[in-house]
Formats: sequence, structure tokens, C-alpha cells
Amino acid sequence: MQFSAIAQRGHHLALAGALVVLLALLHAAMSQAQAMEWGVDRPGHDYRSFNLAAPNPNLCESQCTAEGQCVAWTYVNPGVQGPQARCWLKSAAPGPVRNNCCVSGVKQAAAPTPQQQTFNHPSIGGNRLDWCREWAQNCGKPAADAFCRQAGFQRSSNFSQDPDIGAAQATQVIGTGQICNQNFCDGFRRITCVRTVAGNRTFNNPRSGGYRLDWCREWAQNCGKPAADAFCQVKGLSRAVNFAQATDIGASHPTRIITSGQICNQAFCDGFRSITCAP
Repeated sequence: MQFSAIAQRGHHLALAGALVVLLALLHAAMSQAQAMEWGVDRPGHDYRSFNLAAPNPNLCESQCTAEGQCVAWTYVNPGVQGPQARCWLKSAAPGPVRNNCCVSGVKQAAAPTPQQQTFNHPSIGGNRLDWCREWAQNCGKPAADAFCRQAGFQRSSNFSQDPDIGAAQATQVIGTGQICNQNFCDGFRRITCVRTVAGNRTFNNPRSGGYRLDWCREWAQNCGKPAADAFCQVKGLSRAVNFAQATDIGASHPTRIITSGQICNQAFCDGFRSITCAP
């Protein structure tokens, strides 16, 4: 009787565990279904489109996730715009329109990058970080700044010393890799690193050398994002995070290739309507 009760209890626990797993899988599937807008088109703001190798809206969503300028996407069923399924990537999120031809979605925002982080007993190479950037030189803030830059931040905003730790915990000089294992070797108790917070900048009808910026970085090559990235870098910024095309403007507004300086003054020449650059 006791064995039967134990077995029955184990059976109930197994069923409960299976139910928890099933509910988690169901929740994940429902979340994905909610993220995808079935039977919805989002017309407009397209920056490129292409046929898909298989009729699967996940392929379109994945491509949008992989491209920095993509904000939204629309998958078109096979037979609507040709025999194959087609994917449209968008530089902004147009309003949804009910249409059974399509599945759409808006890229989920990435988790914000932390602008500040505190490292307790910071280490490098398996050793405690030494108090000096070079041996007995550039101590304190220069070493803390070097550590923060290595960790992907701009600088240190605060730090404190941990003196005479070398005999118990060897320190490593960040600038040279030298090890200090004597009593007099100092390290850091903590370092707080920060990123400089600066907003994106948007340039409307961007220009290069007095002309509208051409859509391509080289003549008919590396068009779209490569040209936008080059423009942002000329402005002292890191990269383009969004941009929009201005098509067939060359006859009225000649465009200029940013790398070669060539001018395109024909009706087919494209430029940019806007570029948003990240700091």
C-alpha cells in the first residue's frame, strides 16, 4: 500500500512537470503568433524586396532582424506577386492593412545597452587589475579608463583603490601585461564605467560636395546602407541606423558619389531622402 502511494505520487509529479513544460511551449508559440500579424499587409516604406527560398514568413522576419535599417517587414504568399513567396523589408513601420495575402511584423526593440556598470574587484587575464596602466606610471584613472574601454565603455566615472594586495592576489598591468605579486602591489576595489549618452542625428536631403548624396557609395555599387554609413562617418558619427531613398532625382537634383566625387545628372539617378546616424 505504501509503495503504491509513493508510485502514485511520483506519477502525479511527472504529470505536473509535463504540464509545466507544455504550458511554457504553448506560451512561446502564442508569443510568436502574436508577434506575427497574420492576414495583415503593411504597405509602404520599402527599401528592398526579394523572393524567398521557401514559403515561410519566419525567413522574412529573420532577415529583417539581421538588417540594422529594417524596422518592419511583410511576407507575401506564393502566387500573389509571382510563383514564389516574397519578402518586403521596410525602413519604417507603415500602418497595418487587413489582407489575407500577407503576414507582417514590426521588429522587436532590442534590450537597451546599459549606460553604466560597476565592476567589483575588476580582473584581467585571470589576475586582479593593477592600479597603474603602465608599470608604476599612469595610475588610478588612466588604468580605470583603459579597463572601461576594454569592457566596451567610454571611460570610468568612479573607482576606489585596493592597496597592498599583490602578495595574496597578483595584479596585472593592463598596458603591458606585467604581473605584480609583491606586498606593495595595489589594485582596484571597484570601477564604475559609463557610456556617453548621445542621440541619433537625422539629415534630410543629405548632400555631398554641394550635390545631393548619391544612393551608391561607388558608381552603381554598394548602394543604400554602405553609402549611408560612409556619409555618417564623414560627419564624425559611427553608422546609419535608418535611411530612405529618393528615386529618379538626378535630372533635377544631380547626385554625387561620396567616395569618387562622380556626378550623376540623369533621370535614373537616385539619392537619399533622409539618413539617421548613430553617435
